[in-house]
Amino acid sequence: MLMRVYRRDYAELHANIMSQRLGPIVNLHLRAACLHMRLAGFFDSSTTPGYMDDLMGLWRSATNFLDDVLEQGQAKSPGAKSSLPMLSYCTNYIQQMLVAAGFTILKLMRSFFSKTIEFARARSLFQQTVHAIRTTSVVHNDLQWRLAELMLQMWNGARMDSNNHALDPHDDSPVQVDDSLQLKVRCRHSMSLVFDSVWRWREEYQSQGRGTLESIKQTPQPEPANDSSASSTHLDSTLMPSHSLGASSMLSTNGALTPGATGLSAPSSAPNSLIGAMNYGDSIDFFDPQNWMLDGLLDFNYSFVTPLEGGV
Repeated sequence: MLMRVYRRDYAELHANIMSQRLGPIVNLHLRAACLHMRLAGFFDSSTTPGYMDDLMGLWRSATNFLDDVLEQGQAKSPGAKSSLPMLSYCTNYIQQMLVAAGFTILKLMRSFFSKTIEFARARSLFQQTVHAIRTTSVVHNDLQWRLAELMLQMWNGARMDSNNHALDPHDDSPVQVDDSLQLKVRCRHSMSLVFDSVWRWREEYQSQGRGTLESIKQTPQPEPANDSSASSTHLDSTLMPSHSLGASSMLSTNGALTPGATGLSAPSSAPNSLIGAMNYGDSIDFFDPQNWMLDGLLDFNYSFVTPLEGGV
């Protein structure tokens, strides 16, 4: 009931702002606000009235936001003297919603909901999103870079097949809805999806000894661009960064995404210095709890059940 009130208020706000023609930057933040609101759909259970409609609304909000980001990301900001694309200096809010939208595509494609959307469209949009997140990266191995690598690893690890996720217009059978999309981490509002995804990745991949970036270095050759029937689940190797981490540094990470960061057991350059232990240097990313999740410094007391192959 409360979400219906919010959606009605947002619809009125959207109509009011769009009528004023305030420019692409305002419109982009308006779409981000819509995604922020729609991400509450991951808090609901499968028995919630209108559950599938809410998920479809979330899907549309995520794709509309990403389409707008990718379009505006290549344009110059009004009045800007430099030729840098807007993604190179977008706000932290847009960066957060960009990451959340990428995880939304990933989570929906690994669930029962994938039967209702076009696989090729989702795959292409996800690939462009990873590129966009890398564009917002400021320095090598900062938070945005790490999250992009994590999303790529999770997609490749899901072993999604286009044949199994194809939208069949002639299939009238009902979608088998379950509670696999529900979040366990719910204390971060719209960013709960990101924290929940990182937590599940740590529990699943590290329990199998696959929780490092080393596993995504074995990416096969890219699929032919004109072969729509290709069933390879891996994204194109063009998504892989031009720089790679050495194998020796990976052996010491114990599942952390930052070289030399092994959680609380990492060697510290100064006694009782957590920042020195995590090798962040002068980076302000240390103060972002998403980094704490990636490095194993923040955990949630939830039980984890290993999902079926290809599940969430």
